[in-house]
Amino acid sequence: MNKPKIYLAAARTGFAMFFFRAISFLKSHSESHPKFFFSAMVLTMAFSALVSFTVLRQPPSAKPMINMAETAPGLKMPAGPAALLEVVALQAELKTFLDKKTPDAQDSSRMEEILDRIQQLHSKLKRP
Repeated sequence: MNKPKIYLAAARTGFAMFFFRAISFLKSHSESHPKFFFSAMVLTMAFSALVSFTVLRQPPSAKPMINMAETAPGLKMPAGPAALLEVVALQAELKTFLDKKTPDAQDSSRMEEILDRIQQLHSKLKRP
């Protein structure tokens, strides 16, 4: 299928027909009042800079985590978030062993170690 080729000169004359009055108005006024157009461009740039540094500014990133021991002195968590992360990691490792169809002897011994460690961490995470 042959696509029709649109040449630049033909497009220019076609669009010039529609925008001839606007183009001639801008040309005549920019030649007769150059200071007005220059000051309008400078004001537009200043307004753009003002908007970009105030209105369109990105909000600050999330606040850092607050230490719970400082905000609530009655709440005591000796293990802290590290123990919780360790429990989650151990649970993920335990799930990989449980997903196997036939675990071997090494897998079962490792599963026992994981369960013992989770019980130790659980006792640490209990509230006093």
